[in-house]
Amino acid sequence: MVKHPLPRLVFFRSEYERMVRLVELIADMGIEVGGVLFGKRVLRDVVIVRVVEPGPRAEMEDVSFAPDVEYSQRILDEYRAGWDVYWIGVWHLHPSYLDKPSRGDVKQMKRLVDAPETLDEFVLVVANWLEPGEVKLSAYYMDISKKLDKIPYAVVDNRSRQGRRLRRALLHRKEVELSWPSW
Repeated sequence: MVKHPLPRLVFFRSEYERMVRLVELIADMGIEVGGVLFGKRVLRDVVIVRVVEPGPRAEMEDVSFAPDVEYSQRILDEYRAGWDVYWIGVWHLHPSYLDKPSRGDVKQMKRLVDAPETLDEFVLVVANWLEPGEVKLSAYYMDISKKLDKIPYAVVDNRSRQGRRLRRALLHRKEVELSWPSW
């Protein structure tokens, strides 16, 4: 197993907007809700190509959630027919005052990077609904070192040159280096 350098998290704009819409829809439910993230590491970036909803059989509680695994697997199987992607992480809603992983989140991430059937790196996106129209996302990363790190994220337009290059790389199993705009 290889210790990976810290990545940047990259969303295609359509998936970033999907997550924001989902958070706005579920924020007033008063429970922890989330879903899974499909993507792939492309050199030093983790690229998210699909933000998946919780699913019809998701378990949602006041302070925990478990996505509908069968629902997520069906979507992943459909994506893998044309994309070289896998389950790379999860996203979920936290109260507005908690923009970092809970102890339970960290414990789960450690279990996942240890499990032989999963990847040796994992991303968590904590979403906070601050007020109507304002959602804050915070991205975290863990690999086999089990060190939790906050990582930056960027949004790439689906039809931009970078977006098209990434899509081609993920469709054809080639890796490309991104050039990043200054923020």
